[in-house]
Amino acid sequence: MDKFKTIKINATADFIEKKSEFIGHAYPAQSEAEALAILEAVRINHAKATHNAFAYIIDPVIKYAKANDDGEPSGTAGMPILECLRKESLVNVIVVVTRYYGGIMLGGGGLTRAYGRAAREAVVAAGIAEMLLHQQFQITVPYHLSGKVQYEILGAGHIIEAADYAENVAFTVIIKNDDADGFRTKITDMTAAAAIFGEINFVYR
Repeated sequence: MDKFKTIKINATADFIEKKSEFIGHAYPAQSEAEALAILEAVRINHAKATHNAFAYIIDPVIKYAKANDDGEPSGTAGMPILECLRKESLVNVIVVVTRYYGGIMLGGGGLTRAYGRAAREAVVAAGIAEMLLHQQFQITVPYHLSGKVQYEILGAGHIIEAADYAENVAFTVIIKNDDADGFRTKITDMTAAAAIFGEINFVYR
């Protein structure tokens, strides 16, 4: 997968619905273990809450999803949160919605709307970011070609993450996956095959 959508930052949003307080917490999470650690932290911080319902989707390829109502009637809490994530096509995100019961029952429809609203408002507050697949690798060139290669890397809008200057110069570069093959061909041609390319790592940025 060359791209996916996630959220930019941790964020919360809260409102009162018929005397119940709903607090949506949205967090980026790179793994299920991280999502569960976030969930546990929210539960500790809101230990006196009536419910801490949640949903998460992890991994842009597998899109492993889980939702939990945390004691609310089945389907009225976790699923509305999960549907919010799916509607926005979000991945590597957990949303926990905390509820402090205010004494007035909302009914199934009211709960579904409230949990969905809390999730949406937290996601909006967090902001949505599109993550693109990049290749990260090292280019080693003779010192006398380093300026020319550096100019080409930066001029094409790519990122130099690190540069090691010695007898040869090693640039650690990050390039969009779609641009990487053409870039390597260009560098090979302009250095008369003097450039040595290192191992490729795939990263999202």
